[in-house]
Amino acid sequence: MTPGNWDGSQGGGYGGGDPPNSPAQQIQKLMAVLNWSLPIGVYFAVRVRVHILLLVYAAYILFTTEDLFWALRMLLVLFVSVLLHEFGHVMACRRMRGDANDILMWPLGGLAFCAPPHSPWAHFVTVVWGPIVNLILAAVAYLVLFLWQGEHIPVGLNPFSPWIRWADSTAVELLALVFIVNYVLLLFNVAMVFYPLDGGRIMQTILWAKLGYGKGSYITSRVGIAGAVLVLLVGLITENRMLTLIAFFGLFESLQMGMRLKSEAMAGPTFDPVGYGQSSRGADREPGAVGRWLQGRRTRAQQAKAQRTRAFQGEVDRILDKVRDRGVQSLTRKEKRVLARATDQKRRS
Repeated sequence: MTPGNWDGSQGGGYGGGDPPNSPAQQIQKLMAVLNWSLPIGVYFAVRVRVHILLLVYAAYILFTTEDLFWALRMLLVLFVSVLLHEFGHVMACRRMRGDANDILMWPLGGLAFCAPPHSPWAHFVTVVWGPIVNLILAAVAYLVLFLWQGEHIPVGLNPFSPWIRWADSTAVELLALVFIVNYVLLLFNVAMVFYPLDGGRIMQTILWAKLGYGKGSYITSRVGIAGAVLVLLVGLITENRMLTLIAFFGLFESLQMGMRLKSEAMAGPTFDPVGYGQSSRGADREPGAVGRWLQGRRTRAQQAKAQRTRAFQGEVDRILDKVRDRGVQSLTRKEKRVLARATDQKRRS
């Protein structure tokens, strides 16, 4: 069986499911050890974390800039815009009855951990709503600027030079920043057709619908490698460090995608093609020291999740008792949010 003929089915995360213990998953588990991040809150039942390297990068920008106020505004608009982009992925995934409850903000952008149903349409909707959020924000900002400034609007639609002139008003400048950041994010995410950026994922879902998951993903990985190499050359020639890092990341992920597809094709009956369940041959094999350590981490994570679920259910029961005794009007705003979250979880389940 060739990689292009393999066809995954149920389950899996954002961008296609991985069989248990595949090379890609093993690398992801080991990389998780280096995933140093700080939680900054839970919003709409989504945990948002900030990678420590992003904080270091932001501190570097602030300490080396000549205009601290400008740098603060730029970083704030960029952070909020990327975060809203990731929430677009999360909410679209939930709308398709998938699972999404974690966002990581890191130096190369944002990562929304989404597991939509394993179908081309569900993945397409999940992917495309990230750029759509940026499109909405850019369009609203541009419309407000046009109505406010008229022919003196400080921005344009040229993607290579969107800033036309500086504005005297701080409010106008902030709106211009919102437009430019979201306009560039939209074009960048869609134009970069290598995995795992949105352009590459959109291409994967289209090819998946026409050619099947295996063949579509295999073509996506090949195109992604070529696209990442091209962007890498551009980044090196222009001495753009951020573009170079993103290209390296895309090249690595595209190569890993191809390796995963090859391993799945070679695995044959080792994995159940419907539920990714391991056969008895794989189940009888004793895990090594690293495998036992990873299994222990998974067990502890499951126990912590179960504990959070019990605590949440206890809080819901307390709120329901309060409603029964004192009425809905006695609830605080926080208690209403908890009750709404519980209702939403029950509806989706």
